[in-house]
Parts: sequence; structure tokens; C-alpha cells
Amino acid sequence: DEYILVDKSKLKPGFDYFILRAEGDSMNQAGIQNGDLVLCRQQQKADTGDRVIALLGDNVTIKEYGARENGVRMLLPRSSNPRHQAITPGDGDSVQGVVQEVLE
Repeated sequence: DEYILVDKSKLKPGFDYFILRAEGDSMNQAGIQNGDLVLCRQQQKADTGDRVIALLGDNVTIKEYGARENGVRMLLPRSSNPRHQAITPGDGDSVQGVVQEVLE
């Protein structure tokens, strides 16, 4: 909804980027706080341990890309709030990007 200037040194040539504003506390122990602007590199593949942006139905979430369990990648919260639980992605759910940096 707005333009945000990003220093060119934060961007790698050949990639597309987008920025999200984090909402909630599910990643507060991974350095992402409620209201932070998060610079994301658009890509559909990620490595274990990456902080990913996942599209789950109509919802977007930022979680840690966990190791495979029974052939499925889990999306893991990193939160001091115990109500956040691991998410098992469903059919049609997908990774949209990887967190490059928290801007603020």
C-alpha cells in the first residue's frame, strides 16, 4: 500500500522482493516483532531453518521452515507465546518467499 526505500546493497541481482508488515508474536524469538517491516526475497523453495513466507489458503504467515516429518515440511513458530503451534501445510499451501532481513 506504500513505497518503502530499500538500500540497493540489501538486494541481490536476479531476484524479486516484497515487503510485509509482521502481525502477531509467533516469530518474536526469531527477531520478528509485531509491526516490523520484513524484506522478503520471492522464491518458492527454501532450506531447513529459513524463515519463510507461506500462503496457507487465503492467509499469509511467517514461520521457520522445519525439517521433514513423515515426508512433510512443518512450519514452526519461534515464539515465547505457547499458544503458537507447528503448522502442517495442506494441499495448495505454498512458500512464497524467504525473509531476507527485518527492516524495522
